Amino acid sequence: MVAQPLGLDPLAHADGDRGMRLWHKTGTDDGTRADVGVVSGPAGTVAYAAIARWDPTGPDRRMPVLAAMHTLGRALMPVVAR
Repeated sequence: MVAQPLGLDPLAHADGDRGMRLWHKTGTDDGTRADVGVVSGPAGTVAYAAIARWDPTGPDRRMPVLAAMHTLGRALMPVVAR
């Protein structure tokens, strides 16, 4: 979820893609999204964790949560890529 904006090939990122390597684990449940990982590129390496929780019986918050996680992923790009 966080790494989606990096645009890495999901079948190749552990061995390197576009000069970056990604190791991550995602988790989901009703009203929960979690993503932790490490992304390394020519400019640096960053570890991240993003966890969101909302009342699953209330309004569906999935899209705003995913948008926030993508924002975090976009912020990683200048730190790891050149």
